Amino acid sequence: MLDHLFKTQNAQPLSTTPDQPESPTALSEAIDLYITKLNNQGRKGKKLAQRTLLNYQGRLEFWKEYFGDRLVHDITLKELSTIQNWMTRLPPNYTNKGLTTLAAIEQAKSADNKLPAISDKTRAEYLGQLKGILEYVHSCGFIASDLSSHIEIPNAKQSKTIERLPFSNNDLAKMFPGEDYGVDSGRKASGFDEDAKFWIPLMAAFSGARLEKICQLKTSDIKTDKETGIIYADITEGGIAADGEKKKTKSKSSVRPIPIHSTLINIGFMDYVKARKKDTTDKALFKLKRDKQGRLGKGFSNWFSRFETHKAGNTVLGYIERRGVEST
Repeated sequence: MLDHLFKTQNAQPLSTTPDQPESPTALSEAIDLYITKLNNQGRKGKKLAQRTLLNYQGRLEFWKEYFGDRLVHDITLKELSTIQNWMTRLPPNYTNKGLTTLAAIEQAKSADNKLPAISDKTRAEYLGQLKGILEYVHSCGFIASDLSSHIEIPNAKQSKTIERLPFSNNDLAKMFPGEDYGVDSGRKASGFDEDAKFWIPLMAAFSGARLEKICQLKTSDIKTDKETGIIYADITEGGIAADGEKKKTKSKSSVRPIPIHSTLINIGFMDYVKARKKDTTDKALFKLKRDKQGRLGKGFSNWFSRFETHKAGNTVLGYIERRGVEST
């Protein structure tokens, strides 16, 4: 009896289970903390570009809406398995179709849903951020179990969801119809200079350079080689763009001088460069403004190729679609 009483008096108080900490945390609160960490510290010790941060934050806000104020330790492995199942049916661009996040999720949860779904790449982005927040709550001690190990990220690099085909000769003839080129450039209120609409597609077609590299060129980047007399665009990895932002290239192979094709020179490209140099307030070769993610070329890409139906029923067509090139 005395032995029993001794054990009772020295027994430890009943504690919570390992997955139920003394200070339970809502996942919405944890996501806010994680977003702050990404902005201030980056990820894995590396600062993130503004475009990457905005992309991460958008995906995290999706999960914040889904989980709401539910506590982190309430998440189960069964639910994570269910999530990865219905994510394969999540509708793409659902906000443009008038759907809320929760409505889009409800649509995706229906196993009978046969409507188009997001690509493997987009699904990988959503699940990647879910995995990231679960890693974060585990590292912070908000939950004892590392649930992130149960999230499977699709291999988007091997995905056949989107197949980009090259333009045919017939497509190119429609896009660049000789003397009639430029007559169907769209509304002047699109925000792009008419000269930019004329020259950027031609530079891309004759050089093969990436759009963003062309869009960030300054007038001083168009140079003439002293020995050969060849006129070229000097695409560099470093340096500053006309608006003061650092120039960026996607790969080392992008850093190279690109000769300006004689066809462009013959139709007046250097006259355009000369005229732009007279603008002392803007040293950019093309008068473009960055989007919220810091890109100069994204808006122009939408102008060039876009097929989008708004919830009001009206369809927005890009330049090549108006020219009769099928892009979908």
